[in-house]
Amino acid sequence: MGYIPLMLNVSDVDVLIIGGGEASWRRAGDFCRQGARVWQITADDCQEDQLAGIDRHTLSLSPQQFLQQPLADSFSNIQSIKHFRLPWYFKFSYLKFIKPMWWRQFLLIIPMSSETELNVGIAQAAGTANVLVNAATPAIRRSICREKDRVGDASVPGTICVELMAALRRGSLTIGIHSGGVPGLSRAIKQRVLTAVPQIWGEAADWLKACREELLLRELSPTKRRTIMRHLTKLVDEAEGDLTAAKAYWSDIDKIR
Repeated sequence: MGYIPLMLNVSDVDVLIIGGGEASWRRAGDFCRQGARVWQITADDCQEDQLAGIDRHTLSLSPQQFLQQPLADSFSNIQSIKHFRLPWYFKFSYLKFIKPMWWRQFLLIIPMSSETELNVGIAQAAGTANVLVNAATPAIRRSICREKDRVGDASVPGTICVELMAALRRGSLTIGIHSGGVPGLSRAIKQRVLTAVPQIWGEAADWLKACREELLLRELSPTKRRTIMRHLTKLVDEAEGDLTAAKAYWSDIDKIR
């Protein structure tokens, strides 16, 4: 598979996680904190530390009720909730009565059950509906590759596969790490990056972003704007994230605008 790094804005979108366990709760917490609504189907009890500070609600809906109705019917009058749990196990047989339109209510489907066959079945069903699927396991990736080879027709839509990266966040600055399917290596590299990129760089990114947005509002040529931003960035880089020199330069620009 060929990869290209992308950023997805998950604010106010719906994400479905099927399965429980520590990794799934951690994944749910990550999405909730970035503004997504997470729907998690698992009979496992929630781990408080992974979802600390997140508004949660357990839905008393049967599989048939939840898997065959619009999401809006499930969270009426509780719009502030970020994490919904369906306290039952997802069975392979459920895939038979889920319509493609139901999958399309979600930006992303994340199969994380303990059953490989079920994860593959979920990925294929959601992929048929042209919904993004997190290929979290080698089995899912292999099944997707086999399906594309079997179809052999570029005009036939296939599963849209994404892999989530380990992320380091510093304000507006986000660094993603992908190691080709070795999560432990991604975590190890993330620890190295944590040391190399202290919090001051996040503050610098936020400030430079504000400067750029203000420059776009001024009557300046694109060349002039690029020159100013390059110099500001150079000053920040040379000072290893310190903004003193860059703010002095910006102040001089303010005086002549």
